[in-house]
Amino acid sequence: MKTSPHINMNQSGKNGVQIGSMHDNATVNIVSHGVTEARAAEIFDERLEQLLANYSVESHEVAIKRNRRFMRTFIDEFAKRDFLKYLSDPSIQIILAEAQKAAASSDSDSDYQILVDLLAQRVEHNGNRNVKANVSYAVNAIDKISDEALFGLTLIYMMQNVYPDNGKIFDGIKELNNNLSALIGKKELPDEERLHWLYELEILNLVHFRAGTVGTDFFSDLPQMLPGYVALGLRYESAKFPWAMDKMNGEFSESDLFVSHEFFPETNYLRIPITYFGDIEKFKINDKLLTLSQKNAMREIFDCYTENVDYKEYESKMFADSCKKLRDECAKQNNLNRVQEWGSSFPYEIKCTLVGCLLGYINAKRHLPNLSPYDGAFGEAYNDNGGEHE
Repeated sequence: MKTSPHINMNQSGKNGVQIGSMHDNATVNIVSHGVTEARAAEIFDERLEQLLANYSVESHEVAIKRNRRFMRTFIDEFAKRDFLKYLSDPSIQIILAEAQKAAASSDSDSDYQILVDLLAQRVEHNGNRNVKANVSYAVNAIDKISDEALFGLTLIYMMQNVYPDNGKIFDGIKELNNNLSALIGKKELPDEERLHWLYELEILNLVHFRAGTVGTDFFSDLPQMLPGYVALGLRYESAKFPWAMDKMNGEFSESDLFVSHEFFPETNYLRIPITYFGDIEKFKINDKLLTLSQKNAMREIFDCYTENVDYKEYESKMFADSCKKLRDECAKQNNLNRVQEWGSSFPYEIKCTLVGCLLGYINAKRHLPNLSPYDGAFGEAYNDNGGEHE
């Protein structure tokens, strides 16, 4: 049996290659910086022939059909993103071969799309060895993870690692709830009594159980995830406030960058509407990123949030109240509260591993196209040795 499609390659002008192959039954002229779609198909088939050498003849037809479907998705997506050129890198061909092995074991178009998205992450983070390892482990899990387990993993990832872009507290909380609504739709949450899906995730090393704990309280992570929401900000009468205003006026033309703290509207505490202090790099004013001088000014102002020494005991109580208000507001949102109660029914506290974070992100991105790019690091994730990744 012939294990690869018949591909005719004829020169078509100076910069193009004419392609005629079984995977698209069409003739096109596309070049991607040295690796054409025709050459990508050839590379794909070269790797597939090596894969089939490990299988019995009886399994070849199924493996080839499945890889044809995977190849169409792979080439279409990589050509669109101008990633075909990276197939000249041997390390990318190695992970492609791993993905083809997973594709041969799956009959799911959804699995093929996730595999392509994982390969794209591998290309985008080609210099990051942590991401390389995580992609490899995630690829090997695709043909083994059930739909229910993947859905559960995605929910856990979203609750523990994704924070809103909106710096306004109440709008940001709604954004979190809307994200979950887009993921859940009309589906039932993974079974909270028959937890086979959860143990499946643990076996695949996508989550870790914390021994000696009961239940997963997603809301307990909120103050660490959303410090810009729970921080009190600056008291209007504080000694530092005039300095902060001078600093702000010297760097920003907007006079209303400070806003009244939404949790304490009756007080004189003002905050900068930002979710996470690390977001300074992404913070925009009038759709423009901050200059280096503006970033430094904002960091100095954030440092002053904790310098109200005369009100330390009072503000300590207020901070605790702020954390409680954040939790209470989240509990008012239907899907946030629904997933919180679902997590509390787990037999242990659950944390995603770094591989679980990557796979959860990839699946979430399919439903939430505007999800922030994956950066390869998550503060609350566990590494594959069971330790906490800070």
